Amino acid sequence: MALAGIVIVLLSLSEHLELGSLKYTSDSSTISRAILLSLGLGLLVTGVILEITSLRKRSSESHQKEPQAGVSVDKVFNTVDELPSLEARVQGAYRVSILARTAFHILNGYQRLLQDLGEAGCDIGLIIVDPMSDASNYLYGSQLERYKANLATSVPQISQLKKSLGRKFTFRVTSDVPPFSLVHIERKDGESSLIVQLNFMHSRISQDRLVFRVSEKDNWYKAFVDELDKTWNGATEIEDFDETIVRDLGWLT
Repeated sequence: MALAGIVIVLLSLSEHLELGSLKYTSDSSTISRAILLSLGLGLLVTGVILEITSLRKRSSESHQKEPQAGVSVDKVFNTVDELPSLEARVQGAYRVSILARTAFHILNGYQRLLQDLGEAGCDIGLIIVDPMSDASNYLYGSQLERYKANLATSVPQISQLKKSLGRKFTFRVTSDVPPFSLVHIERKDGESSLIVQLNFMHSRISQDRLVFRVSEKDNWYKAFVDELDKTWNGATEIEDFDETIVRDLGWLT
C-alpha cells in the first residue's frame, strides 16, 4: 500500500513519466494534481502505519515465544534444616504418608512425633525399599555398609511404631527404586502438601540433601501424589512386623 502511495505521489508531481513501454502524461489541471497527490499521500501514510503496527505485533509475538529466564535453584531447593519444622506442618493432618529408602533420617528425627500423631488419630503410612530386593543393593551407590547400618537402626523403630499404633500405622515394602523420598501431609483445610527430597547416591548422604515443598495448589502436586499412590498400591504390606520377622526375612544378615 505504501509503495502504491509513492507511485501516485510521483505521478501527481510529474508532467511526463516513462517506465519502459509505459508512458504517462499528467493532467495539467491543478485540482486533478491535488486530488491525485492527496490520494497518494493518504495511501502512503496508511501503508506506513499498517507496516509499523505489523512490525510491533511480530516483535511482541517473538518476545512471548522466547524462553523465560530460569529461576535460581537456590530459590527452589532447601536443605532439611532450612525448612519449617515438621511439627508445625503436620498439625491437623489426618494422614501422613512416607516414601523412603530406609526411613533412617525421618525415624531418627521424628519417631516421637509420628507416635504422637498416631495416638491422636492420624493414619501413618510408611514405604521403604524391600531389603531382600535387588533394588536395595543400589540405593546408596557403593556405600552398602552405610545402607545396612541405617536399616539396622530403622528396623526397631518401625517395629516399635507398629506395636504401639496398631492399625494406625501401616508398613509396606517395595521392590522399586524410588526416584525421590517424600512425605505427604494430608489435611482437610485445603493445605495438604508434599515434602520431596532428592536422593543422591554418591554424595549428600546426610541432612544437606536438596528438598522442596509442593502445595496441593501447585500443578505438580497431583503428579507426585499419583506416583506415591501407585508405589503404595504395588507395595507389599507387612502386618505383624517385629524384629523376629526381620530375622526370619534375613534383612539384617
